[in-house]
Amino acid sequence: MLGEYTTEERAEMLARMRNASHLFYRMAAVAGCHTFLEFCGLMNEFIRRCELADAAGDASWVHANGHDVNLPLDAGQIAYIREKLGCIYGDAVLARA
Repeated sequence: MLGEYTTEERAEMLARMRNASHLFYRMAAVAGCHTFLEFCGLMNEFIRRCELADAAGDASWVHANGHDVNLPLDAGQIAYIREKLGCIYGDAVLARA
C-alpha cells in the first residue's frame, strides 16, 4: 500500500479538505460566475464520500481513484455528480459519459 495514515492524520486531512472547499467557495463567489461555483459541489461530494468511507473504517479513500481505489457511489450520488458536470460543461460532456 502507498503509505498509511493514522486516524488523527486522516481527520486532519479531511478538515483541510473542508477548509479548502470553503475557501474556494468564497473566492469563486467573488469571481461572480455561478457556473464556477458548481465545482464546489463536486468537491463537497468527494469530501462527503471520503468522510463516509473513513467513518466506516475504510481508510483507502486517501488513495481513491488515483491508484485503483474507487469510492463507493450509489445511483443518487452519481446523478448528483452528473448534474453538476452538466451545469459546468453542458450536455455534450454527459452525452459522451
